[in-house]
Amino acid sequence: MLSDFLTKNLDFVFFIYGFAFTILGIIIFLQLRVTKQSEFKLLDILWLLAWFGFIHGMNEFIDMFMLIKGNFLFLRILGSSALFISFLFLFLFGYRMINIGETKRVGIWLPFTIALLFIGMPILSGTTTSFDTWNISSRYFLGFPGAILSAIGFISYYKSEAKKLGEAKVVKYFIFISLLFGLYAILGGWIVPQANFYPASVINNVWFFSSFGIPVQIFRALIAMGIAWSLWNIVNIFNIEDAVEHKRVDEKLRESEERYRTIIEFSNDMIWILDTDGHYQFVNKRCEEFSGLKMDYFLGKSFSQFIDKADLPRIIDIFHNTLNGKPEQYEAAVKKEEGSHFFLSVNTAPVYSKGKVVGTVSFGRDITDHKKAEEALRQSEEKYRMLIDNIQDGVFIIQDDKIRFANEAFARVGGYTVQDVIGKDFIELVAPEDLKIVEDRYYRRQAGEYAPHEYEFHVLHKDGRTRILVNMNVGHIPFHGGMASMGTVKDITEKKMLESQLLRAQRMESIGTLAGGIAHDINNVLTPIMLSQELLREKYTDEESQRYLSAIERSAQRGARLMKQVMSYAKGVEGERNALQVSQLILEIKQMEKETFPKNIEIIIDISKDLWNISGDATQLHQVLMNLSLNARDAMPDGGILHIDAENLLIDEDYAHIHIDAKVGPYIVITVSDTGVGIPSGVLDRIFEPFFTTKEHGKGTGLGLSTALGIVKSHGGFITVYSEVGKGTAFKVYLPAITTTETLKAQKRQYELPTGHGESILVVDDEEQIRELTKRTLETHGYRVITANDGEEAIALYKQNRDEIKLVLMDMMMPVMGGSTSIRELRKVNPDIKIIGVSGLTEKDKLAEVAHINVNAFLTKPYTAEKLLKNIYVTLREK
Repeated sequence: MLSDFLTKNLDFVFFIYGFAFTILGIIIFLQLRVTKQSEFKLLDILWLLAWFGFIHGMNEFIDMFMLIKGNFLFLRILGSSALFISFLFLFLFGYRMINIGETKRVGIWLPFTIALLFIGMPILSGTTTSFDTWNISSRYFLGFPGAILSAIGFISYYKSEAKKLGEAKVVKYFIFISLLFGLYAILGGWIVPQANFYPASVINNVWFFSSFGIPVQIFRALIAMGIAWSLWNIVNIFNIEDAVEHKRVDEKLRESEERYRTIIEFSNDMIWILDTDGHYQFVNKRCEEFSGLKMDYFLGKSFSQFIDKADLPRIIDIFHNTLNGKPEQYEAAVKKEEGSHFFLSVNTAPVYSKGKVVGTVSFGRDITDHKKAEEALRQSEEKYRMLIDNIQDGVFIIQDDKIRFANEAFARVGGYTVQDVIGKDFIELVAPEDLKIVEDRYYRRQAGEYAPHEYEFHVLHKDGRTRILVNMNVGHIPFHGGMASMGTVKDITEKKMLESQLLRAQRMESIGTLAGGIAHDINNVLTPIMLSQELLREKYTDEESQRYLSAIERSAQRGARLMKQVMSYAKGVEGERNALQVSQLILEIKQMEKETFPKNIEIIIDISKDLWNISGDATQLHQVLMNLSLNARDAMPDGGILHIDAENLLIDEDYAHIHIDAKVGPYIVITVSDTGVGIPSGVLDRIFEPFFTTKEHGKGTGLGLSTALGIVKSHGGFITVYSEVGKGTAFKVYLPAITTTETLKAQKRQYELPTGHGESILVVDDEEQIRELTKRTLETHGYRVITANDGEEAIALYKQNRDEIKLVLMDMMMPVMGGSTSIRELRKVNPDIKIIGVSGLTEKDKLAEVAHINVNAFLTKPYTAEKLLKNIYVTLREK
């Protein structure tokens, strides 16, 4: 009869089930609402079980409603969600029960259950998309472990906490509730809706009903009521015994109060108690002695009255943290009666009464002298740090082969940060070619032997390739209980470069002096020959003699011409100096070259508008341009392109600083470049020496470039050369312009250069000096700069700082990855990136190479600050 009734009235079954679990949740909520604060931790987590019952009951009411009204998708989703959430609360309750128990089984159950959740549920739920499958997963992987954890947790909790109340009173309830949760683990976690996978296909609601004749929901409802009844009794026992316990504690506190008061009164520390509003409830005599105020003066006043205003917000935050149950340790400046301050080191902790925070207790120790000493030390260290960090030389201390201290300048030499080098083996920073000498001197000094204190070596840059020449001065000092090497390093790369330029200039001058002396002597030899042949022509008139004398005359004249070129190099030739228009001179050269040069050489002329005038000898400058053009022609035996460009240039202090012959002011720059074979680096240093030539015997005297250099120097100018083997060579002739109103205006505009507004520029160049000077120029004019040594590093830095970098300044010729390849890779990362290409060859020479990679602008080396800043300003504003 009962079985038939329940089968025909499943809605009634679900109502009973839902009602039982809802009552479970309501009973716990009501009991917690009227329960006093207790030291028993079980009462702090029962709300989780209450929510389980309440939400689980709601799920069953939803199932009942669907049995009556039909399945609605919204209700199915809501019901499945409620079932999942309710079991989640049950699992959390079981986890917390285990956690507060004596046995601490979290390490076993929690990882195991989480593994089941994250592995089992997706696999099981993936077999079908039905709601029943989701509900089954919730019961298997949340309901079952949650009930098991709760059953074990109640036994564990009883052993560690509840047995204090007496075994007879509570043991039966704890055993009973543990059994109920164990039974629920089976009936609620394993008896699931029927499904087409194991074990749900065998052990399910249908099997249970057919085996026992009663729906499993009835048993679950009875279990819920049993759990509610057990918890009601446990909580009531806690309340009664809790009150007894508090009374006993109060008596003990009163007994010990006098004893502790005596200890507090005579303590060397200041002790005070505040209520929850921050008002003093108690202070000891030590507070009176330090503050100069009577003890009664404190009582009832807020602690904020005695704290320095600047420190008050921090101390208030600490006070609130302490009221939230968190002990704190802090330092504070406290005002004395006469207005001065003293410093306290304070330990503060919450004061509890009946499990509730009712105030704070603090212990303060006077640290005024310590703070004064600390401040003096801080100021001393600050002065020392400011001195060390702002000194231009790198400072270091090495102990046990490790760098123990370094300033910014030391780290910067190798491209590191201070954090990078501290603790690093110093040998890692030395270039391999100098490693032997550095190690030898270091270990000799360590052994107490004599070793030079000052010497030069190469530092290996962070990129692993670049070498930076440094001068090191080092000594031996005591440090942290041992001996250490302390010294300074200075980057002398630029100094050595200038020295090299000076030595080259002195060498050329010495060669010139020698050549001039030889030329003078040879002219003395040639003069009698020239005069004698004239006299002999008159004496010997026969045809054969005249032929021999003509040969002698031609040879002597050729020798005289050669000596004239040597003298031009050695001393320069003043000639007749007039105001010249360089553009006219270049056009004349072009016409001559078009008539005499091979047809497979294309000649391109590019002369800037409003070109300034120079003071010079037209014939001599004509010879300079012709010599350079002839060299360009010879470098292109199979044809090519010869460019002759002229433009105005204002040389600034940065450029003048790195070129020994340059002076600040207006110049005309004439560039003669070719697309020929280029000049090897080993030859470049010698091309201006007299009689040095790489041409075949009989095809060159080796005086063309030396003569050109002599003429340009005599005009107050200088020549630079840039060459790439296989790509071509560019000679730049710098001639001082005549000072006019136009040049003065241009110089004035130079000081009105466009500035940046914090935009980030990525500067890519394998030359350390160019990178650093460019960085300094850009930072001086309002830009932020990131530098890279080669294309690979540039691409990595751009990917890291893509949103920050607004423009890339890219050298076209670099090791590892060249400019063209680097630009193509950067375009793959960001097709819209703005790039300015840089090369020692002329812009025209590079156009064909860079056209297919779409650089926004092109800059030729060497460039001035004006050209650099104007190009960047214009490029950044291009759309």
